This record gives sequence, structure tokens and C-alpha cells, in this order.
Amino acid sequence: MKPIPAAVFVAVAHLLAAGGAEAATWTVDTTNSKLGFVASMNGQSFNGSFQTWTAKIDFDPTNIAAAKATVTIDMASASTNE
Repeated sequence: MKPIPAAVFVAVAHLLAAGGAEAATWTVDTTNSKLGFVASMNGQSFNGSFQTWTAKIDFDPTNIAAAKATVTIDMASASTNE
């Protein structure tokens, strides 16, 4: 599961504080975002990222239990920059 950036929580908090907020679907700007990972092999940790992915967040402040994030990752786009 991909951690949700703090900025998303701040945006949601602003929506809740504004009152009267409506349901919204956000599409993550993948050009200005990064989806990374940390793994280990033979006891050595390394960082990597996915070059091709999409994500959207569905949020309705009146139905928080139904909120969800959908992320699609092209696993073949994984890169460790090595």
C-alpha cells in the first residue's frame, strides 16, 4: 500500500473545515509526483521508483467510510537508477 502524502491529509482537513464540501475525485499529478519504494537484497537496502503509474482519490466528506485511493502501477517500470 502506498503511503498517502501529508498534503492529501491537509487538503482533506481543509475540505472538512470548510463545511458544505462536496464529494470529489482527484487525479494525482504523476508528472510532479513520485511513487517510490525501499527494498533489500543480500542485506543491502536500496531505493527505487516506478516511472509509470496513475492514482485517483475519491472522497466524500459526508461518507468518509467510502473514501478510497486507487493506484495502478506498471511493475515493469520499476527503476533503481542502477
